[in-house]
Amino acid sequence: METNWKGLDLAQALDLVGGDLDLLREVASLFLEESPRMMSEIVDAFRRRDPSALAGAAHGLKGCVATFGAQSAVEAGLALETAGRNRDLSNAAADLIHLERAMEALTPELLGVIGMWVLPSRDRQGAVVG
Repeated sequence: METNWKGLDLAQALDLVGGDLDLLREVASLFLEESPRMMSEIVDAFRRRDPSALAGAAHGLKGCVATFGAQSAVEAGLALETAGRNRDLSNAAADLIHLERAMEALTPELLGVIGMWVLPSRDRQGAVVG
């Protein structure tokens, strides 16, 4: 399996779910359902210049993307969380762009994980083995 994707560390993500690809698919699916709302909360907090809301929303997303070993998204989420906690949003616009780009890289990779399936082993006559 490909483990060197741009936004996703598949080996780390699988390790966190005990190697259970079905569980990883389920977690990825749930995340993809929730991530637009989570990103919207971050963008709204940034637009309102609400550092407390920004810190909380970024913290939540950061924790989720860490599940997938998505280091770039984790770093961007941490930067936004820290900016909110420090009440210093002077670099938040750049951090938000970084997070948006990281999420743009991660999303199709998670869709790929959801679509992964493994062909069963077959013998020379084509019968499923094991």
